[in-house]
Amino acid sequence: MYNSAVIIILLSSSFLYCCRAKRECVAVTGHFKCQSPALVYAKLVDNDGVTSDAMAEMCPVTVSTGSFDLRGCASDVVGRIDPEIHIYHKCKGSDTRQIKLIVPQSALDGSNATAYNFEQVIDLDGFRMKNERAVSKFPKLSDKCRKG
Repeated sequence: MYNSAVIIILLSSSFLYCCRAKRECVAVTGHFKCQSPALVYAKLVDNDGVTSDAMAEMCPVTVSTGSFDLRGCASDVVGRIDPEIHIYHKCKGSDTRQIKLIVPQSALDGSNATAYNFEQVIDLDGFRMKNERAVSKFPKLSDKCRKG
């Protein structure tokens, strides 16, 4: 009997805690460039530490200069969302590279997406960026990108 009561209390408080998660939205814009046309893919994610939940994406395109305008919403049970832009590209040859750009918490507004702009042009084939690394391949694309 005691164990059942404890389990019910724990489940109830877990349910109430989970339902408190606040939906937050963010919009991010920016420009990138490569010396020559190369495949580029960008996605807006909520980085939860263990996983990165996709909120929006720019389908892969072959370009030498371009821009992104990504908007999405997510919610975290604990704290605020942690938005990042992940840019995958082949601007430095045949190797796939990933760059992570942290979106500041000040860009979040809780309900309506307010635009945050990365003011500097992101030079994808310049010197290695702080949050850049080699990856084996582009991430799995959404149905929207696979069909388009």
